[in-house]
Amino acid sequence: MSGMFRRSLTIACAAVLALGCDRGPAPPQTRAPGTPPAALEPPAPPLPQYEFAAGLREQYPQVTGFIQQFLLTCLAGDYAGYRALVSRYETPESEERFNAIYRAVREARIETIEPLEPPARLADRYESLLYLVVADVVFDPQSQAALRRGDRQFAILAFRERGAWRMAPAPSRLQPDDAQETPATAPASQPSYPWDEDEDG
Repeated sequence: MSGMFRRSLTIACAAVLALGCDRGPAPPQTRAPGTPPAALEPPAPPLPQYEFAAGLREQYPQVTGFIQQFLLTCLAGDYAGYRALVSRYETPESEERFNAIYRAVREARIETIEPLEPPARLADRYESLLYLVVADVVFDPQSQAALRRGDRQFAILAFRERGAWRMAPAPSRLQPDDAQETPATAPASQPSYPWDEDEDG
């Protein structure tokens, strides 16, 4: 085979390979030409809104700072973060119940903060006063939580424990009156929520 023939054959093979590569399947289009990427997926729902009643931040800066951290953690759906903020004397909610509650929240307003002396028999647990924090909450009307009550008040306790701020659901006797009412039409199979449980504290 002459050198010229071998060179011609080599060039021809290279050309075929190059054409074969160009004819490979085009990458699938993820959107129509000219369609902006944002149109492909629905926008993420906005995080729930929260606010503090006038004067609370100034009167209780440390407590409101912790409550803000707690709200941001829960309303973002951060279950691991939520567990880290619960008192070691409390059993955190299951992830299922956590999601049922906090992913249904649309608005939260911290209405009042009231300092309380801890019960004498439990005083060694706490490094500060207990703070009863009462909030108004609006749930997604399509949620299971809204079936119990669309708009309602509930209370938690905030306190210092082992050098850090922690929370616990307030016992039923400290819950706002309307939060203890259960609509007669609420299905019996509805899950219970942290503020429905009567805990010593």
